[in-house]
Amino acid sequence: MTNEPYSYMLDDFIHRICERVKDCHPEVNLGEPEIRSSVSWQKAADKDIASSIAFKISKILGKNPREIADGLFKSAEIQGNIPYRISSENGYINARFDRAKFSEAVLQHINLVTTAHQEGTGSKPKGLLLAEFPSVNPNKPWHIGHLRNALLGDSVSKIMEAEGFSVIRQDYIDDLGLQVAESAWGYIKLNGEPDKKFDQWLGEQYVIVNKEMERESVKEEVNHVLKLMEEGNSSEAKTARLIAERCVVAQYTTAFKYGIYHDILVWESDIIRERLLEQAIDLLEKKHFIENVMEGKYRGCKIINLSNIRRSGSALAEGLEERDDEAKVLVRSNGAATYLAKDIAFHMFKFGLIGKEMRMGIFMEKQPNGRPLYTTSAHGEAHPQPACDIAINVIGSAQDYLQLLLKSAFIAMGMDSIANKIIHLSYGEVNIEGSDLSGRRGGWLGEGRNYTADDLLAVTSSKAAELLQNSKKFEISEGIEDTAIKIALSAIKFEFLKISPERRITFSWEKALKFEGETGPYCIYTYARARKVLKNAGYVSDQNMTPDCSAITEGEDYILIKLLAAKGECIRKAAREFRPDLIADYLISICSSFSRFYEKYPVLKGGDSKEFRLGLVNAVSMTIKELLALLGIVTVESM
Repeated sequence: MTNEPYSYMLDDFIHRICERVKDCHPEVNLGEPEIRSSVSWQKAADKDIASSIAFKISKILGKNPREIADGLFKSAEIQGNIPYRISSENGYINARFDRAKFSEAVLQHINLVTTAHQEGTGSKPKGLLLAEFPSVNPNKPWHIGHLRNALLGDSVSKIMEAEGFSVIRQDYIDDLGLQVAESAWGYIKLNGEPDKKFDQWLGEQYVIVNKEMERESVKEEVNHVLKLMEEGNSSEAKTARLIAERCVVAQYTTAFKYGIYHDILVWESDIIRERLLEQAIDLLEKKHFIENVMEGKYRGCKIINLSNIRRSGSALAEGLEERDDEAKVLVRSNGAATYLAKDIAFHMFKFGLIGKEMRMGIFMEKQPNGRPLYTTSAHGEAHPQPACDIAINVIGSAQDYLQLLLKSAFIAMGMDSIANKIIHLSYGEVNIEGSDLSGRRGGWLGEGRNYTADDLLAVTSSKAAELLQNSKKFEISEGIEDTAIKIALSAIKFEFLKISPERRITFSWEKALKFEGETGPYCIYTYARARKVLKNAGYVSDQNMTPDCSAITEGEDYILIKLLAAKGECIRKAAREFRPDLIADYLISICSSFSRFYEKYPVLKGGDSKEFRLGLVNAVSMTIKELLALLGIVTVESM
């Protein structure tokens, strides 16, 4: 069977119930969506799918749900690629698959899908998705809040690619902001040469400059530097771009340690240079979306009147009611554009409404993943920019209101379809042992150790190496140092991604580095255990062969089969909701189920069941590796 067994059986079951409901109760007028919503996948071994549709019908007709369920399907044997029996029980309609046939189909499908992924064969992309992350100001190192942003963006990109989208990973660099102006002023005015990683050095200098900004004379000088940067032709502007680029290069050494890569860097100064903002403002004025205020509080400004958005009737407008703002300024009286104006313009560009091309160059010839990193550039060649189908912005929850305004602006312009394609992946704060992550106050600098993403990995790797060296449990074949780094990365990434994005995180080394429970090291260790069993058996995975599954029981082996069968649905749900934590939850379920299976059933001494159980172990290892990859985690083959 080439179709996914889970979906195939689910659809067949739903189709048969739909037909019976139409035949037996045409008066209730229930269609496929209502039937589908009544169906649930059963985790227990004795039944596979259940529908509660009889209860819905009973409410409509005022009859007993047991009688309705019995009338629909008292008992029926369904023949096909996977035979199954439908029966009613206590008002529910249940499906019970042929265990051996279903298991064979699941194992075969896992082999086929893995082969397709390895060979790069697949269906036509579902659309183009632009994922923007982490957009860190180019004057400091990544702290662990930035790291959460990057890990979320990276994982969601991988999940959407697995779901069939073509993904462009974009990093927006705000090189015209006040923070960069402060750093440029410090670089020009303060003595000292970089004596460490440039982003770290620049971040420490930024803290010093920020304190100097308390002096009015310094504030005026910094504002002058900012004005010169925006004009774009001065030596100060060139210096600001230079240090921003050096900082980004340093930041990317951090990104590469975490296996995070991008396709394009977009610089705000290039967006301004390409006159995208002017094009956007012109278009917005033609649509009468902008008001030019002649008097009062907003005199001389170009504004969005929020009352117009509130009257639009959009569900998004409900969130705007929480604020007392009458308007949002897009262009100040001095001609300076606000963050919101730039964001609207950039998204009009993303969706092909303005600026059909952009001058591009190469920022890095080859990243560690073998791909180049492109950049917007005044000296590059003009490249046509494809309009995206979905734009995901990974931005902290502090920006929820501005992102709401962004989407509301497109609705107010009559572009509801585009507003619905702008996805704000909001995430909560990150803390580590009570540290303060504010770069402005220098809170990411600790006593004798800082809490940058670099140092988080260094400390976690050191702790992982110590655990590996002091334990007799592990047999390390890849070297302690390399294995410790993989374990550390698994610990960090899993802790950051297993929590739903909107929730806050407090990272704990003690919890993250455990080899049991809901951790990355536990998943890696489970994978290594499975690979060791296969190695000891001399098992070679044959993608064209599926073991005889007639020896399957109704115990942990079949429960594990059912879990593996749900992989596709789990990935689809994670893609629909942009939630890597669903992948993490599913991974833990598989690892826990495999541990119970492994403890209950001898694999190498399984007699007639040996080949089936080895095939199941192989499928588990392949699935764990695939799912860990969606979280950006690399496996360890033996430990």
